[in-house]
Amino acid sequence: MHPSSHASSATLLSNAGCALASLALCAALSGQTYIVDANNGPGTSFTSIAAAVAAVPDGATLLVRPGSYQAFLVHQKGLSIRADPGAIVIGTARIENTLPTQNSVLTGFTFVQPPSLPYGVMLADCQGLVVVERVTMPTTVVPMPLFAGYSVFPVAMGVARCVQVVLRGSQVTRLSVQDSNAVIEGCLLRGNDGTMVAGFPCFATEGLNVGNGRVQVAGATLVRGGDSGTAANGQPGVGMQVVLADVRVLDGAIQSGLGGIGSWAASIAVSTLRIDPRVVIQASHFQIFSGTPVFSAMPQVTSTSAPPGGTIHAEVATSNGDLVLLCVAWPGPPLPISGLPVDVWLNLGSIGACTAGLQQAGAPVSADLAIPNLPGLAGTVLALQALAWNATNGLSISNPSLPMVD
Repeated sequence: MHPSSHASSATLLSNAGCALASLALCAALSGQTYIVDANNGPGTSFTSIAAAVAAVPDGATLLVRPGSYQAFLVHQKGLSIRADPGAIVIGTARIENTLPTQNSVLTGFTFVQPPSLPYGVMLADCQGLVVVERVTMPTTVVPMPLFAGYSVFPVAMGVARCVQVVLRGSQVTRLSVQDSNAVIEGCLLRGNDGTMVAGFPCFATEGLNVGNGRVQVAGATLVRGGDSGTAANGQPGVGMQVVLADVRVLDGAIQSGLGGIGSWAASIAVSTLRIDPRVVIQASHFQIFSGTPVFSAMPQVTSTSAPPGGTIHAEVATSNGDLVLLCVAWPGPPLPISGLPVDVWLNLGSIGACTAGLQQAGAPVSADLAIPNLPGLAGTVLALQALAWNATNGLSISNPSLPMVD
């Protein structure tokens, strides 16, 4: 480790850049890249994502050009699937049953979810890291077909029994995280507005549902319930529903939907919900919770992704006067540390650089990491996490932030 004495705008040390260059060389030697183009333009390897996923080896990269594509399934493979703007998937994209050594990346897509499908994106039983960045789900979602006089809204993105999931910079109309460990950063999570289906009400939904899992929400993330809409006697959706889970909300806002007779910002059942005072809480009529959250200051790290040749910027938000140590490394599996409530997501053997400083108003501890201009780095994921200490509360740890070289 190489600490820096600068409190703000510190530059991460050059050995991290050297490590990136080494990784790029390894990727060039071991990974394979394929072009997926629905229009079969020059250099096309496949015209279908599903066909490409079935044919390419574990560890490959798929670069998807603009166009319309059908549903696909990634089973027991670690693939990097990166889309250009204008790439649309109609149907469910599913990643499942990966091994601890099989990391996955899904970025850049717009997903259109037909009403007969319960999920737009589904991540299930993944033991390796899964990073989803810059994906968009349309805000208008069609309810499931009427069955026995009953209709419900589908889940735009589901996460089930996954060890390590990151969702960044995305817009998701209803996210469900069950039995999983996930970090959400800089997203819009919105519930569905209530409506009528063949004369029967389909009620508004929550923006985020967490059950039996551990979730951290960071950055300017908005978690909002759907409005009551046109559903007869409908109530707006809660922003967040937490059942038998451990959730930390570090920044952003939690809102219920509008209309009806009022709703809670969040609903909590036998869970731990910790909220930093910087979070804005808004309910349609009452600023209350069903359950008892814990309000406490917690350190936060946010970061920007950057292309090869660009700069990743990371910044810490914590109490003024805190002594902060911000580290960058390759991602590691969640590692519990005795006495700390948050897992470490850094590969401790690969910490390439750190910067240390005293948190100050208007000059937070921050860092910039220059990315070598090597195309082979595209799709690489880094991990940043910070320790903060003060004499009153002792040592605390931030959320992990996992920027991508894109």
